[in-house]
Amino acid sequence: MIATLFFILHSTWALKSRLPSNEEHYLLEVVYTAASCIENKYSGYKVKDDVNPFTIVSLQPMKTPMNGSTFCDPSYHYTGEEVAEIDTISADWMEELPTVENSRAEAAVKYGTCALDALGDMSQYFKEAVKLHRFANLSKALEDARIKPSPSPVSVVNVWNAWKAKLRFNALTECRSFEGQSILYKVFIVVNSQFRVIEPPIEYKRKYNQLCPNVIRVPAIPDYCLAG
Repeated sequence: MIATLFFILHSTWALKSRLPSNEEHYLLEVVYTAASCIENKYSGYKVKDDVNPFTIVSLQPMKTPMNGSTFCDPSYHYTGEEVAEIDTISADWMEELPTVENSRAEAAVKYGTCALDALGDMSQYFKEAVKLHRFANLSKALEDARIKPSPSPVSVVNVWNAWKAKLRFNALTECRSFEGQSILYKVFIVVNSQFRVIEPPIEYKRKYNQLCPNVIRVPAIPDYCLAG
Protein backbone atom coordinates (compact mmCIF):
# COMPACT_ATOMS: atom_id res chain seq x y z
CA MET A 1 0.00 0.00 0.00
CA ILE A 2 2.87 2.36 0.81
CA ALA A 3 4.40 1.64 -2.57
CA THR A 4 1.07 2.37 -4.25
CA LEU A 5 0.72 5.67 -2.38
CA PHE A 6 4.27 6.66 -3.36
CA PHE A 7 3.50 5.89 -7.00
CA ILE A 8 0.36 8.06 -6.91
CA LEU A 9 2.15 10.98 -5.26
CA HIS A 10 5.11 10.72 -7.62
CA SER A 11 2.85 10.53 -10.66
CA THR A 12 0.86 13.57 -9.50
CA TRP A 13 4.07 15.54 -8.93
CA ALA A 14 5.40 14.54 -12.34
CA LEU A 15 2.23 15.65 -14.08
CA LYS A 16 2.35 19.03 -12.34
CA SER A 17 5.97 19.36 -13.43
CA ARG A 18 5.08 19.00 -17.08
CA LEU A 19 4.03 21.97 -19.14
CA PRO A 20 0.47 22.20 -20.48
CA SER A 21 0.60 22.66 -24.24
CA ASN A 22 -0.96 26.14 -24.04
CA GLU A 23 0.94 27.57 -21.06
CA GLU A 24 3.36 30.44 -21.45
CA HIS A 25 6.91 29.70 -20.36
CA TYR A 26 10.53 30.74 -20.84
CA LEU A 27 13.67 29.29 -22.36
CA LEU A 28 17.00 30.27 -20.81
CA GLU A 29 19.59 30.01 -23.60
CA VAL A 30 23.17 29.50 -22.42
CA VAL A 31 26.27 29.05 -24.58
CA TYR A 32 29.31 26.99 -23.57
CA THR A 33 32.07 29.60 -23.69
CA ALA A 34 34.73 27.23 -25.04
CA ALA A 35 32.46 26.32 -27.94
CA SER A 36 31.92 29.99 -28.72
CA CYS A 37 35.69 30.43 -28.81
CA ILE A 38 36.19 27.47 -31.15
CA GLU A 39 33.36 28.62 -33.40
CA ASN A 40 35.05 32.01 -33.79
CA LYS A 41 38.64 30.81 -33.88
CA TYR A 42 39.72 33.20 -36.64
CA SER A 43 37.73 36.26 -35.57
CA GLY A 44 40.09 37.49 -32.87
CA TYR A 45 37.51 36.75 -30.19
CA LYS A 46 39.04 36.84 -26.71
CA VAL A 47 37.81 36.13 -23.19
CA LYS A 48 39.34 36.65 -19.77
CA ASP A 49 40.81 33.61 -18.06
CA ASP A 50 38.26 33.92 -15.23
CA VAL A 51 35.27 33.93 -17.57
CA ASN A 52 32.25 31.83 -16.63
CA PRO A 53 32.31 28.48 -18.49
CA PHE A 54 28.67 29.15 -19.47
CA THR A 55 27.32 32.51 -20.60
CA ILE A 56 23.71 33.65 -20.99
CA VAL A 57 22.61 34.44 -24.53
CA SER A 58 18.92 35.14 -23.93
CA LEU A 59 15.80 34.49 -21.91
CA GLN A 60 13.04 33.76 -24.40
CA PRO A 61 9.33 34.15 -23.59
CA MET A 62 7.35 31.39 -25.29
CA LYS A 63 3.59 31.32 -25.85
CA THR A 64 3.56 27.59 -26.53
CA PRO A 65 6.34 25.08 -27.28
CA MET A 66 8.25 26.25 -30.38
CA ASN A 67 6.15 29.43 -30.59
CA GLY A 68 7.85 32.45 -29.07
CA SER A 69 7.34 36.20 -29.10
CA THR A 70 10.00 38.53 -30.49
CA PHE A 71 10.54 42.24 -31.11
CA CYS A 72 7.39 43.41 -29.31
CA ASP A 73 8.89 46.92 -29.25
CA PRO A 74 11.63 47.26 -31.89
CA SER A 75 12.18 50.90 -30.89
CA TYR A 76 13.38 49.96 -27.39
CA HIS A 77 16.83 51.41 -26.66
CA TYR A 78 19.10 49.46 -24.31
CA THR A 79 21.30 51.76 -22.21
CA GLY A 80 23.02 49.44 -19.74
CA GLU A 81 21.17 50.96 -16.79
CA GLU A 82 18.91 47.92 -16.90
CA VAL A 83 21.69 45.76 -15.41
CA ALA A 84 23.36 48.35 -13.17
CA GLU A 85 22.11 46.64 -9.99
CA ILE A 86 23.32 43.15 -10.96
CA ASP A 87 26.81 42.72 -9.52
CA THR A 88 27.53 39.47 -11.36
CA ILE A 89 26.26 40.53 -14.79
CA SER A 90 29.73 40.52 -16.41
CA ALA A 91 30.36 36.94 -15.28
CA ASP A 92 26.90 35.62 -16.11
CA TRP A 93 26.11 37.50 -19.30
CA MET A 94 29.04 38.79 -21.34
CA GLU A 95 28.19 42.06 -22.99
CA GLU A 96 29.57 41.06 -26.35
CA LEU A 97 29.51 37.72 -28.10
CA PRO A 98 31.15 37.04 -31.47
CA THR A 99 27.89 36.55 -33.35
CA VAL A 100 26.04 39.46 -31.70
CA GLU A 101 27.23 43.07 -31.55
CA ASN A 102 25.87 43.43 -28.02
CA SER A 103 24.36 40.33 -26.49
CA ARG A 104 22.41 42.12 -23.76
CA ALA A 105 21.07 44.80 -26.08
CA GLU A 106 20.01 42.19 -28.63
CA ALA A 107 18.22 40.13 -25.99
CA ALA A 108 16.50 43.18 -24.51
CA VAL A 109 14.99 44.26 -27.83
CA LYS A 110 14.28 40.82 -29.28
CA TYR A 111 12.99 39.03 -26.17
CA GLY A 112 12.88 41.36 -23.17
CA THR A 113 10.30 43.65 -24.74
CA CYS A 114 7.95 40.67 -24.97
CA ALA A 115 8.32 39.88 -21.26
CA LEU A 116 7.52 43.35 -19.92
CA ASP A 117 3.81 42.68 -19.35
CA ALA A 118 4.70 39.75 -17.10
CA LEU A 119 7.83 41.13 -15.42
CA GLY A 120 7.13 44.84 -15.21
CA ASP A 121 10.41 46.29 -16.44
CA MET A 122 13.58 45.37 -18.28
CA SER A 123 15.70 45.28 -15.14
CA GLN A 124 13.56 42.43 -13.84
CA TYR A 125 14.00 40.58 -17.13
CA PHE A 126 17.77 40.53 -16.65
CA LYS A 127 17.52 39.77 -12.93
CA GLU A 128 15.35 36.71 -13.56
CA ALA A 129 17.74 35.43 -16.23
CA VAL A 130 20.81 35.83 -14.02
CA LYS A 131 19.07 34.33 -10.99
CA LEU A 132 18.09 31.27 -13.01
CA HIS A 133 21.58 30.96 -14.48
CA ARG A 134 23.21 31.05 -11.05
CA PHE A 135 20.71 28.54 -9.69
CA ALA A 136 21.43 26.14 -12.56
CA ASN A 137 25.22 26.47 -12.07
CA LEU A 138 25.92 24.22 -15.04
CA SER A 139 29.69 24.15 -14.55
CA LYS A 140 29.15 22.81 -11.02
CA ALA A 141 26.72 20.24 -12.42
CA LEU A 142 29.44 18.92 -14.72
CA GLU A 143 32.00 18.99 -11.92
CA ASP A 144 29.71 17.01 -9.62
CA ALA A 145 29.31 14.44 -12.40
CA ARG A 146 33.12 14.27 -12.72
CA ILE A 147 33.02 15.71 -16.20
CA LYS A 148 36.00 18.02 -16.60
CA PRO A 149 36.82 20.17 -19.63
CA SER A 150 39.18 18.11 -21.76
CA PRO A 151 39.63 16.77 -25.31
CA SER A 152 38.54 13.31 -24.14
CA PRO A 153 35.19 11.93 -25.35
CA VAL A 154 32.22 11.95 -22.96
CA SER A 155 28.94 10.07 -23.18
CA VAL A 156 26.20 12.58 -23.97
CA VAL A 157 23.92 10.63 -21.62
CA ASN A 158 26.31 11.43 -18.77
CA VAL A 159 26.03 15.13 -19.66
CA TRP A 160 22.24 14.92 -19.71
CA ASN A 161 22.29 13.14 -16.36
CA ALA A 162 24.49 15.90 -14.92
CA TRP A 163 21.88 18.52 -15.77
CA LYS A 164 19.08 16.42 -14.33
CA ALA A 165 20.95 15.71 -11.10
CA LYS A 166 21.36 19.44 -10.54
CA LEU A 167 17.99 20.69 -11.76
CA ARG A 168 15.78 17.64 -10.98
CA PHE A 169 14.57 17.98 -14.57
CA ASN A 170 16.17 17.54 -17.96
CA ALA A 171 17.84 20.44 -19.73
CA LEU A 172 18.15 20.62 -23.50
CA THR A 173 21.59 20.14 -25.00
CA GLU A 174 22.63 21.43 -28.42
CA CYS A 175 25.84 20.11 -29.99
CA ARG A 176 27.81 21.46 -32.93
CA SER A 177 30.50 19.87 -35.07
CA PHE A 178 33.82 21.68 -35.30
CA GLU A 179 36.87 20.26 -37.06
CA GLY A 180 35.27 16.84 -37.21
CA GLN A 181 34.33 16.66 -33.53
CA SER A 182 30.92 17.14 -31.98
CA ILE A 183 31.14 19.36 -28.92
CA LEU A 184 28.81 20.78 -26.29
CA TYR A 185 27.49 24.05 -27.72
CA LYS A 186 24.40 25.35 -25.91
CA VAL A 187 22.10 24.43 -23.06
CA PHE A 188 18.44 25.44 -22.79
CA ILE A 189 16.54 25.37 -19.50
CA VAL A 190 12.74 25.49 -19.51
CA VAL A 191 10.92 27.33 -16.71
CA ASN A 192 7.26 28.09 -16.16
CA SER A 193 5.75 31.55 -15.72
CA GLN A 194 6.82 31.50 -12.04
CA PHE A 195 10.42 30.80 -13.16
CA ARG A 196 10.47 27.30 -11.72
CA VAL A 197 12.41 24.74 -13.71
CA ILE A 198 10.16 22.20 -15.41
CA GLU A 199 10.54 19.22 -17.70
CA PRO A 200 11.00 20.32 -21.34
CA PRO A 201 8.11 19.47 -23.67
CA ILE A 202 8.84 16.72 -26.15
CA GLU A 203 8.92 19.23 -29.02
CA TYR A 204 12.06 20.79 -27.58
CA LYS A 205 13.74 17.46 -26.95
CA ARG A 206 13.20 16.48 -30.58
CA LYS A 207 14.69 19.76 -31.78
CA TYR A 208 17.79 19.95 -29.60
CA ASN A 209 18.84 16.64 -28.05
CA GLN A 210 18.73 14.72 -31.31
CA LEU A 211 21.52 16.95 -32.63
CA CYS A 212 23.97 15.31 -30.24
CA PRO A 213 25.67 11.98 -31.07
CA ASN A 214 26.27 9.35 -28.41
CA VAL A 215 29.74 10.71 -27.67
CA ILE A 216 30.69 14.40 -27.52
CA ARG A 217 33.54 16.61 -26.29
CA VAL A 218 33.41 19.17 -23.51
CA PRO A 219 36.63 21.06 -24.29
CA ALA A 220 38.49 23.63 -22.23
CA ILE A 221 38.77 27.20 -23.46
CA PRO A 222 41.65 27.12 -25.99
CA ASP A 223 44.72 29.24 -25.31
CA TYR A 224 44.21 31.29 -28.48
CA CYS A 225 40.93 32.57 -27.06
CA LEU A 226 42.34 33.81 -23.75
CA ALA A 227 43.13 37.48 -23.44
CA GLY A 228 46.72 38.24 -22.46
